[in-house]
Amino acid sequence: MDAAYLPLPPFRLNLRAEQLELGDAPIDLRPKAYALLHRLASHPGELLTKDRLLEAVWPGRIISEGGLSELVRELRSVLGDNARHPRFIETVHGRGYRF
Repeated sequence: MDAAYLPLPPFRLNLRAEQLELGDAPIDLRPKAYALLHRLASHPGELLTKDRLLEAVWPGRIISEGGLSELVRELRSVLGDNARHPRFIETVHGRGYRF
């Protein structure tokens, strides 16, 4: 796989175009949702705290955890993921998320 892509079977993250793709078809994501997915997928298996994710997606800004939760819900919807039985994004209650 080309270094310009991060595989997330059956999806892939196109790092040059900054978009999620299924096959050759791009999937629309808001820029912040892409930024969150890129951060999570770049650290597979690692617990990323809410504070760390907030700083990565909204650097230098004060944002409530609700904004982060909304993006996670959006990503789960796009990926066909389920919070109770995650395939991609696992919630670590009170701490953060793991891809």
